[in-house]
Amino acid sequence: MIQPIINDYQSIKDKIFVLDPETNEFVPAAEWMKQENRERAEVVAIDTPYYRIAFRKKFVGVRNFEKAQQLAADVMIKEQQCRCPRRNECNYIYDARFHGLDELMEAIGGDKFGESRWWTCEKDSWCASRYHVSIFWTFGGNYGCAGYSNVYSGNRVLPVVLLPVGEANANA
Repeated sequence: MIQPIINDYQSIKDKIFVLDPETNEFVPAAEWMKQENRERAEVVAIDTPYYRIAFRKKFVGVRNFEKAQQLAADVMIKEQQCRCPRRNECNYIYDARFHGLDELMEAIGGDKFGESRWWTCEKDSWCASRYHVSIFWTFGGNYGCAGYSNVYSGNRVLPVVLLPVGEANANA
C-alpha cells in the first residue's frame, strides 16, 4: 500500500504565485521577489492538486460571521466573487507559510497569517447540534488549527476565490 505524504511542504515551494496588477497574470513568487516595487501586488495564490486558491494580501476587516461572509463576497479577484475560505483551503494557506508565503507576504506588505484568526464559510454542525446553533468554524493561522466561534464574535475576513489550476492565467 502506498502511504500518503504528510506535510510535504517542499512540494508547495514552487506553487506560490502573485497576480501581477499590470498584466492580470499570475507569476511565480520567486520571479515576483526580483521586482523592484513588490508592494504593488494585491493578490497571492497557492496551487493545490485541485485548484488555485487566490486571496488578498490583507484581511478586509474584522466582523461577525454573517457580515464577514458579505464583506468577502464584496471582493472580486480576476472578475470572480470571493467568499470566506473552507477549512481545508485554510490548511493549504497554513502549509504554504513554511515554504515562502510568510516571506512573500512581508515583502509585498501583506498581513501576517501567523498572527491571525479568520472566519471560514462553514458551520460547525456537530457543535451546533449539541450546544448552540450559532457556532461557526474559524481558522488560527498561528498554529494551523480549526476552532469555533459564536456567530456574533469578531474575527478577521480573508476573501478567497478558487480558480482552475490549468486556467488560472486565463483572463476571466
